[in-house]
Amino acid sequence: MATKTERFGAAMMQVRTDTADRPIHDLFIYTDISAFGTFDWDTFSFVESETSADHIRDLLAEIPDTDEIHVHINSNGGDASEAVAIASMLRSRKGRTVAVVDGAAHSAAFTIVQGCSERVMYSGTTAFIHNAWADVSGNAAELRAAADALDATMVAVTDMYMERAKCSRDELTALFDAGTMLSPEKALELGLIDRIATGTDPVLSAEEAPADNSNNNDNNDNNGNHGAGFDALFA
Repeated sequence: MATKTERFGAAMMQVRTDTADRPIHDLFIYTDISAFGTFDWDTFSFVESETSADHIRDLLAEIPDTDEIHVHINSNGGDASEAVAIASMLRSRKGRTVAVVDGAAHSAAFTIVQGCSERVMYSGTTAFIHNAWADVSGNAAELRAAADALDATMVAVTDMYMERAKCSRDELTALFDAGTMLSPEKALELGLIDRIATGTDPVLSAEEAPADNSNNNDNNDNNGNHGAGFDALFA
């Protein structure tokens, strides 16, 4: 098995081969998801974020559409619209996509997990779901409009989660409302992941994975973008 590693700031890409010499691309998202990087006082502008949808799009464009991708996540969340866009790009790919929660998949990071055809959490990891929020200023009408936009964001995001969830929409909405930390066991029970991996259980390629995986519903034929045009945060 050969492995090649490339670093892209906050993101890291590895390319390896499985037992049949097919390429597997490992994308690591190990920081907050943001449309903007740090502010550069010399240029008085934001540095490009390596976890923005734009940047992830460029990384994915370098990978043949039928190749397998494993998206490794350890993130506390970030920008909701960026996460939905990344999830939508993953949903639209023809090849197998596997979300692998290596540590935390909190807030917007767990939305990215929902964009993959297979969703895996290692034992000992956590997911966190809650309603979107935003920093808003303005008059009463503007604040009401912002609240409406947040509501629309949550309807759209809940639609995405419900595509494979095993709970009712009311139950999932209550979990969002409460702000809920999920163990791998609870996420599996709710249908928000497909499998729990242990420390000695590798995340397998499509060729190596068990043939019977009834929880792994392929969503690549449904690649609609459920995004809402509002700068909401899951953070």
